[in-house]
Amino acid sequence: MVSETKAAKSRAVWARAGMLHCRSGSAAAQARNAVRTQQASQGGADLVLALGKHVRLDDFHGSKSLAERAVTSSKVGLQEQQHVERSSEQQGAKQDEPIAPQRLRLVPRLPLCDKDLDLQSVNILLSSAQSREKCLKVLQYFAKLAAYLLALMSTHLGFAHGADSWGRQAAVIAKGTSQARRLFKLFRWLKHFEDIGAARSEGNLRVRLLFFLSIACNLAADISEDICSMERLGFMAAGTLPVWAELNANRCQLILALVEIVLAIVRWVRSRRESLQNPRPATNRRLWMAGLELSKFIADLGKAFWDCEFSFASEIMFILCGLWAACVSTHKYALKALK
Repeated sequence: MVSETKAAKSRAVWARAGMLHCRSGSAAAQARNAVRTQQASQGGADLVLALGKHVRLDDFHGSKSLAERAVTSSKVGLQEQQHVERSSEQQGAKQDEPIAPQRLRLVPRLPLCDKDLDLQSVNILLSSAQSREKCLKVLQYFAKLAAYLLALMSTHLGFAHGADSWGRQAAVIAKGTSQARRLFKLFRWLKHFEDIGAARSEGNLRVRLLFFLSIACNLAADISEDICSMERLGFMAAGTLPVWAELNANRCQLILALVEIVLAIVRWVRSRRESLQNPRPATNRRLWMAGLELSKFIADLGKAFWDCEFSFASEIMFILCGLWAACVSTHKYALKALK
């Protein structure tokens, strides 16, 4: 009954529209055909009634008549209805599909990164000089730790013969990797000139001064280390440099560690603020990287205490700090190489 009433109302509306605008019998026939088309589609009577109520008669001047517009509207409504039905069918088919079980990951993934350590990634890391140098650093401090523990075993636990020989072998490995790393680090101070642009773009004046102080300390530490490496590697005769040359180079590393700790705290605070305002995986990763970098510079400070021959310094603390700093540096440069 409701649909018949709506259809009757729509016929009355189209009849009035036809009397006003359709002066010929052909225009009236087109209007009647449009009404039948709307009644055949689902919800057509509602659409025609809405058009009769809301569309002004003055808008239908020109080549397109009121009946033609009604036919077009009915086709659009039918197409939209078919599109909704197809979408619902597709969603139902997707829900019926079985969920594939998750496969067991056999390839390790680099922490704080979406890259897998597959063969391609390993080849990329091996082709990077910085990654190779940091891996040698990890090997160097592992060898130092092994030599230290084996020396303790030979002294206190009675394993004199075997532990002592293995300890000497580990010490030789540590020394050899240290010499190899010096070759990788030659002229490393040139890269610090690239940081001048970032220091200039810093908005905070105090942080900008810290950046420039860090660049100056890096230059002094790396150049002094290169000079000492020339004698260590045999490019200069032994005894060419004074005794205090390497000690002063280590003191530059101590000052650099203090400056870098302050800068790392600033970076961590900024990353923390950004992570709280915009908690996304990318900002959380930057926060974790800032925290790891801060811990690395603290470890550098503990290592510099032993290198500068302070009385309170401990050898085991020197080895553990060096090992942790080596692991964090290796991870940092691996992320850079895999970007």
